[in-house]
This record gives sequence, C-alpha cells and structure tokens, in this order.
Amino acid sequence: GGGDGGGGGSASGGDGSVGPFRAVSPVPFGCVEPDFVLNNRRLLPSRREIAACGRLTSRSRRASLQSHLRSLAAGAEAERCRAGTTVQRELHLSGFSSMLGSLLKPWTIAIRLGLALQTPKAPGVLSPDRCRGRSRLDLGCFFRPLGPTCEATSAGAAAPAIGLNLAQLRRESLATHGGDAIPRPWRHLGAFWWASHLLEELTRPAQSLEERVDAAARESGLAAALEAGETVIGLHVRHGDSCASVEAART
Repeated sequence: GGGDGGGGGSASGGDGSVGPFRAVSPVPFGCVEPDFVLNNRRLLPSRREIAACGRLTSRSRRASLQSHLRSLAAGAEAERCRAGTTVQRELHLSGFSSMLGSLLKPWTIAIRLGLALQTPKAPGVLSPDRCRGRSRLDLGCFFRPLGPTCEATSAGAAAPAIGLNLAQLRRESLATHGGDAIPRPWRHLGAFWWASHLLEELTRPAQSLEERVDAAARESGLAAALEAGETVIGLHVRHGDSCASVEAART
C-alpha cells in the first residue's frame, strides 16, 4: 500500500490512463489468497518458532521489553542525561503513520546501544497552542513521554541525533538479514512483534488525550456499544492527499 503522503496526481485520460500511467486491469480475486493478511508471513517468525515460543513466553517478552525501556530511561535520569545516555530523533512533517514509523529503526538502534531515546521533537508538526504544559514541542504533547525528564535540560539538548542514510536504512531493515537489527532477546519474535510493541509503547496516550478519547467514545455511543458487548466495526477513513480533486481518478 502507499504511504500517507503520495505525490500529486492528474486528471484521467480518455483511454483510462492517469497522468503518465496507463490503467491496468485489477488482479482477479481468484489469484489472491482468501485472507492475505492472515497468510502473509513475511514479517512474522516461522510457525515453528511461534510454537516453540508459546503465548505465555510472548507475553513475558512484552513485559521484559517494557521493563528494559523503563530501565534505560531511569538510568539516563540518574545520570542527568550526561553524554552517552540518550539520543534524539526529530520528526519531520509527513503522514502521521509515516512519522511514527520513521522512529522504529532509530529507536531500535538506540535500544541495541543501551541508550534511552528522548521523546521525539516535532517543531514543524505541533502547534504551541496544542502543547501547553510541555517545555518542548514533542510527542509528549499527546502521548506519554519516552525519555527521562532531564531531556528538557541543556544536557538533554546536547545529546546526539540519530540520522540514517539510505544504505543504513536498508541495513537496519527489521525484516531482512535474519532480523539481526532487532535486539537479541526479542529477535526470535520477529519484525511484526517488535514493531507492534514499539508502536504500542510510543502511542500510550497522555492523560489529556485519554480524557478526550474517552469523552468522544461516550458522546458517539461507542463506549456504550462496547460495554454492552455489541458488534462494532471499525473503518479507516483516509483524510489525506487522496481527498484532493486531482486525486479523484486514482482514488
């Protein structure tokens, strides 16, 4: 699938082409596995590894990852963010999912090196009006901070930033090279498990966001439906570049 921020489009031609691209016939459903998501295992460990791991082991690994991340932040806090305890990664304007995904490889590197990742700054993305109570324009405006409180000090500001060129991005792939990029204690659980649990940690809502989400759930009736055990179907509605008139032909 495409990213959140695709390129500009153009009106459809009379022959069914869009811009410089000629329209192609869709793949017949008979050629696609009945459940592609269920059967696509490219990012998952092998079934044998899952059987050997077991559900309880996976749950304990989740707890061990969370404990390790807390320990890295606590260690940096104890050292008041002196050099060699934290690293930074700044977010750049893109689609929301793309921005969060761009943190996975730098964060994985930091974990391998035993460093705490500071709460990612997002100065070009966040408005100071929506970030009250934070001395930094970072993801802590909406989510729980990742790094130690000393990240807001001059020592924290002096921490090096993790930047990756194209070759390094490929080398840090979570799904290739036998998953070598993933720290060893969790490597056997696969890239999907690793990325999912980092994103879970990254998007823990701050209290203010949690209160707004709870209020929206009550006002919409979603909370009542869930409490009643009713069937709820969630649909993703993309409000991005595909809503532009020039994208209508491709959408």
